[in-house]
Amino acid sequence: MGRSSSAARPRQPSSGHRWIVKWLLAIVLVALAVARLVAVHQGEHHESFETRRSEAAVWSAPRKVAQHWDQPKHDQVQSVPGQLVDGNWTRNPSHDRFKNPQCKSGIHIIISTVCSTYGDWQAEGLMYSYYVTQMKGTITRITSCNNPNYKYPEIWHPCYAHHVLKDHSGKVSTYNKAFAINDFFSKGDGAKFGDDEVVVLLDADMLLQKPLDDPSLPDAARIKAVSAGKPLAMTYLLGSHWLQKERDVIDKVGFPCSISDAEALQHFQIGPPHFMVASDWRRAGPRWEIYALAMWEKYKPNFPWDGDMFAFNMALLSLNIMHDQTTKLMISDPNAMKDNEGWGFLGLDDELVEPSNPPVPAPVPKGFVPKNNGKVPIVHYCQFLSIPIKGDETEGGKEHVPGYSFGKYDYADGFSFAALGRGLMQCPPKSHNIHLAAPTLEEEVWRAWEEEGRELRKTYRDHTPRSWKPKLGGHRQTVPGGLTDRRRVFLIKELTLWLNAAMKHYRKRICGDPGGA
Repeated sequence: MGRSSSAARPRQPSSGHRWIVKWLLAIVLVALAVARLVAVHQGEHHESFETRRSEAAVWSAPRKVAQHWDQPKHDQVQSVPGQLVDGNWTRNPSHDRFKNPQCKSGIHIIISTVCSTYGDWQAEGLMYSYYVTQMKGTITRITSCNNPNYKYPEIWHPCYAHHVLKDHSGKVSTYNKAFAINDFFSKGDGAKFGDDEVVVLLDADMLLQKPLDDPSLPDAARIKAVSAGKPLAMTYLLGSHWLQKERDVIDKVGFPCSISDAEALQHFQIGPPHFMVASDWRRAGPRWEIYALAMWEKYKPNFPWDGDMFAFNMALLSLNIMHDQTTKLMISDPNAMKDNEGWGFLGLDDELVEPSNPPVPAPVPKGFVPKNNGKVPIVHYCQFLSIPIKGDETEGGKEHVPGYSFGKYDYADGFSFAALGRGLMQCPPKSHNIHLAAPTLEEEVWRAWEEEGRELRKTYRDHTPRSWKPKLGGHRQTVPGGLTDRRRVFLIKELTLWLNAAMKHYRKRICGDPGGA
């Protein structure tokens, strides 16, 4: 018997089964969408390496940029002076700093920050030192910020401006630097710089002591020699280990990147100040982003503090841009060896100051902690500074004691440079000052040297890696009142004076406070 036509048809799913299939398909689609959103949330800027690499190949090729000083700004550039319109910065069209001869000539300065009061007071300190030393050239604060309503300190100098872009970093601000610098040179005023103009990248926690193009500076000739493919930077003791440690990053990105350990030590132990011509910054920026992305993917969320420095090294190395290195343009670490920083130019490297014959208490000798002669152009306050004199403190001493210590993190965001709203400007209250050095600080350090340092000095050199517990207290590795303590006193006095002067100037100039304090 033949089968009926109805029996030959395939069985149709019931309406209940169809709904199950539809729900399963919907769940799959939602899961894919959520996964995509999570990926975007974790790093919306993390384009594929193929995309980034092709972009970098174009941007990193040598190219000419005409010096059209009066050309209009890029639409995406956010600069001040200006005003907030619907949460976005609009540039004041009357403010064109490139029409000012003081801004157009000289060495251009850039710094990278986030939008925070911590970044505000540091940037203002640097700006004030730029003003006092009469630097020429523009100075730009490149700020990574996701708050369109953030109120920045008001700009009061015609050569100063902001460039604002989105914050890529989350809580790792150093990760922003590559994106910030590339954005500035591709979309901001950096695109207007002539190819051979020198642009120096500083850290926000730096103070200028002299113009960076001053012919009397140590290594002034080397600054003047900066040209295409021949940048100059400060020596940081980074070693050459990153060549092996980050080899997987180098291989992943894929650009030719090979150098010997000896060459790495000679050309890539570098950090700010970075002097480089604009054409090299424009070539290096896209590749710096790529290597920063690769470093992030390797280490996230614990991006190392020096990750941006190693990514920068890889970018320059892939372009065969070799840095010249100097140790003479900056002071920072009181424990630095004489040849590693510019301390010798300040008269602070007389390793033995003769104490008086006991028991006669001699007055503090002239030059024990000399005045600042301005011969070293940059002071970098990235170190915590304190004087170990009294009590049971370990090396590092009277930690976080006003007048005996200085550390930028003591002020951080809790130190409100911006407190009272006034338009785009927020004026700091007079009570919010950085504590000055104690009036007796230098004398106390001299007494420590007389009472104990002179005895220990007969046995130990100032940098001998030994620990002992002096009579005056503290486990320490340096002679009380010796060279390291004198350097600490110098920095505490200078930094607190400069930064307080910056805020006093700001209050007087912007906030209408005649006394400024």
